Amino acid sequence: MAGAIGQKRTMQSTGQLRLLLIAVCLFPTVVDCSTALGQRDSQTIAEPSSAPPFFFVSSASLPVIRDRIDSVEISLTSFQIAELAAQKCNAASLIQADSKARSWTRAAARNEADTRAILNQVRLATAYRLRQSAAANALKLHYAIAASLQADRLLEETLELLSQQLQAQRELIAKGVSIPDDQLVSRTMTVMVDRQIENRTQLKQLRVQLAGLIGHQAACGHAPHEDPQLHPSDAELCERIEQAIECRCELLTIKRLSSTISPETLEAWNEIGAFLSGVPNVSARSYFWSKFVSKCLHPDEMACALEARKSWINSLIAERTKQISVEVELAFEKKKGAALRWVNATEQVKQWEQRLEQLIQMSNVQGNLAEQFHVRLKLQESRGAVIERWLEWHQAETELRLAIGCE
Repeated sequence: MAGAIGQKRTMQSTGQLRLLLIAVCLFPTVVDCSTALGQRDSQTIAEPSSAPPFFFVSSASLPVIRDRIDSVEISLTSFQIAELAAQKCNAASLIQADSKARSWTRAAARNEADTRAILNQVRLATAYRLRQSAAANALKLHYAIAASLQADRLLEETLELLSQQLQAQRELIAKGVSIPDDQLVSRTMTVMVDRQIENRTQLKQLRVQLAGLIGHQAACGHAPHEDPQLHPSDAELCERIEQAIECRCELLTIKRLSSTISPETLEAWNEIGAFLSGVPNVSARSYFWSKFVSKCLHPDEMACALEARKSWINSLIAERTKQISVEVELAFEKKKGAALRWVNATEQVKQWEQRLEQLIQMSNVQGNLAEQFHVRLKLQESRGAVIERWLEWHQAETELRLAIGCE
């Protein structure tokens, strides 16, 4: 009877551990590096810090959104947005609540203290990573809204320019001047109005998503004021890779957890290894019986099993280190490319501004209002490209900081 109860408890613990490992694999572990991950016989689960990390989850790039705010403006900083999202992360809160619920039943499972110590650290890392994910998503929405507000002002300027051109064209027509295509300006205005409507709809959608992370009160009127200029600079790639290897807490977590491999935790580590390898583990021995067999019947086989598992985790550490290096290099190149494209876009703006000045100076000698209008539209278009590059750079910057893993 005692063996059956021990078997049931072991299966429950390994099942819980498997579910948490799924979350860790989906969200790479980032925990407080000062936590003693190898500590055993812990009777309480350390609560994940509610402070948001200052680096964020990598995800698909958000499109440039152009809209304007119609409600009361609320300006929150990027840090405040991330902090709110981390505090309100329901998934992480559920993990913490589950930990407290399990604390009432720990007295009946003292023989599994070593396995529970590993599970506690995985649970802590998972909750913290979920808070990071929420903060990251909120920050990406923050920058997308900021870009949309910049673009909204640009759209307003463009529509005003088109209105002035349309009025001037009507006056010329009234004077009998022939216009080759007198509907061109009207068609362009229709396109701009359509974009404005689309952007306003998209802005509302962005705020709905942000409200799900930080609450409606803070999100509905959120109007961030970010510097439209960039100051692209970065350290060398090799330096960033070395920094990431020293900072990435999931790598440190694996290294520290390697010290917990023992006869008492081997069953849990077999479950971990089976899951990460994609092979089901069919072992169903009770904790008591497996511990008895490991200590009394075949110590030589147990020594070999422990050595094999340690070799496996060393290989896992080497593979994860390689993956981190690749992530840093990809993010580094993406940020570098975004910076170069932003510089190129700003140069195009200067070129169109110079061309417009030339045409204005020449207008006293020869009429070139039509060409001036064309250049003004090109200038607005190039300014829109600058906003796009601005958003791309901020996304690449957050991805690089996530890849490095340092606050």
